Amino acid sequence: MSRVAAGDVPPESLFYVARDWIVVRIGLAEHRHPGLVFVDNGPTFEEAIARQGYDRLFIDRFAREFGHCTPEGNRLIAANVAAAIADQLLAGE
Repeated sequence: MSRVAAGDVPPESLFYVARDWIVVRIGLAEHRHPGLVFVDNGPTFEEAIARQGYDRLFIDRFAREFGHCTPEGNRLIAANVAAAIADQLLAGE
């Protein structure tokens, strides 16, 4: 966190995979962290659910339309975060 605070690394924000997060995004970006990087997992999970099925990605329906991730669901989230970090690093070159 100290590197984020120092401005060396931009903060990132993840939001629940099946929630509309535009209000949160606008609020954070405009008022708190102008350099905040957002990672939208929604489209990735929608495609994966269509291909693999809900149960391959979630172990329950904790929040009705989504739940706690399986290892495969966690891999999807990690891949999206890694891609966002890589994009941010490449943009800074």
